[in-house]
Amino acid sequence: MLSESRTWVIGPPTLADENDGDVRWIGGSLEIYTALPPFGADLPKEVDRRHLEEVTAIVDAMTKLSRQNDLEISCTLDQTYVGRIKSGKPDSLIEVGLLGEWKKALGIA
Repeated sequence: MLSESRTWVIGPPTLADENDGDVRWIGGSLEIYTALPPFGADLPKEVDRRHLEEVTAIVDAMTKLSRQNDLEISCTLDQTYVGRIKSGKPDSLIEVGLLGEWKKALGIA
């Protein structure tokens, strides 16, 4: 299970499963520290790197789930749409815009 696969910086991702009678929504969340100004300067690089590893693990797990079940999964970061995974393939917003830019900011791209 993903939540037990590692030691998480703040805590493991949580699952949300809601049904309003007509539509079933399944989702999850991961709490991370912000690296955005004005707080970014105070966030240790190692913590930011571990958060990147956590988010990458979640994207990898969602990619596998999407591929196995032919699902489309939308992703948000702090209520901002950051891309989708469709039929087991993350789009460029996730690959380049989220993960790629995060790696660049950490100097590991």
